[in-house]
Amino acid sequence: MRADGADLADALILARQRAAGCERVVTFDRRAARLAGFECLRSG
Repeated sequence: MRADGADLADALILARQRAAGCERVVTFDRRAARLAGFECLRSG
């Protein structure tokens, strides 16, 4: 796990989506949302 809380799976998901041309990835994972390129989708 990285110091920012993201893990390898988060980094791989982000890399794949960027390669596909996505500007951001929406997630419920607050730790993953700390990485540039992720956006946290808040429930409620």
